[in-house]
Amino acid sequence: MNLSRPRLSTGRVIWAHLMRASLLLLLWWILTEGALHSWIIGGPAILLALMIAAHLAPVRLTASRFSLWGLLRFVGFFLRLSIVAGFDVAWRLLHPRLPIEPGWQSFQTRLPAGRMRWLLAMTLSLLPGTITRSLEGPQLELHALDVRQDLEAQFRATEVAIAAIFCYPLPTTDSVSSV
Repeated sequence: MNLSRPRLSTGRVIWAHLMRASLLLLLWWILTEGALHSWIIGGPAILLALMIAAHLAPVRLTASRFSLWGLLRFVGFFLRLSIVAGFDVAWRLLHPRLPIEPGWQSFQTRLPAGRMRWLLAMTLSLLPGTITRSLEGPQLELHALDVRQDLEAQFRATEVAIAAIFCYPLPTTDSVSSV
């Protein structure tokens, strides 16, 4: 029984490289506000970036499912959570009694190794009031401004949002332990 993923065609690999190039060109155009004279530096810099990216992060020759709708939902989820968490952190720090109880919690992620776990760790680090301390295998250690909050619910919701981007069905087992 062959459980390997199907191979991408040469056309899809070329398409992936063209998408990388397009994103870099768009980024340069935005950063330089479309100034034509900036392309003297930008053109070679983009070519160099593409060569480095091709070497360090080659296009995987296996198919990967991706959901644009999942990505859009994730962006909305992240923005909403960032705003709510930002107000919560500001309220706690401005409150006369400073209602915080910082500490560490460990979570067992259900996401597969690789980009999904890294995206989870980086997303949680970007949210106000939390930062990822370590990610070793499926174990993620998180520092929080207040461990009395329901961190597991936030962790699981973020995990589900990331899984939706990659059309990944999450197993139903969870575990959490306080450190």
